[in-house]
Amino acid sequence: MRPQSVLTKRITADDLVYRGKCLVYWVMITPATTDTAGVLNIIDGQSTGDQIRMSPAVELCRVLSFDPPFRMELGLYLEPVSNIDDVTIGYWPVNVSDPGS
Repeated sequence: MRPQSVLTKRITADDLVYRGKCLVYWVMITPATTDTAGVLNIIDGQSTGDQIRMSPAVELCRVLSFDPPFRMELGLYLEPVSNIDDVTIGYWPVNVSDPGS
């Protein structure tokens, strides 16, 4: 069952968003400039050395929605690789009750 709302976090540098299993519902990526693509690594783990699940590159601000959401097994780590101003991600921990239900 899908939660009525998700947890969100905004980052501007490498950051461990969540430690443990979670589902990723969406990510909004804002590049610093529009002349070069901004690249973000979405990592299943707790550091830059873990498995990269996705590495989107965007030239304009974009929201990427995932339906169904994709599962992170070890954690959710975000690594802005290049030309990223900020990133906001929507996620939900696995095995946590929805507070809105």
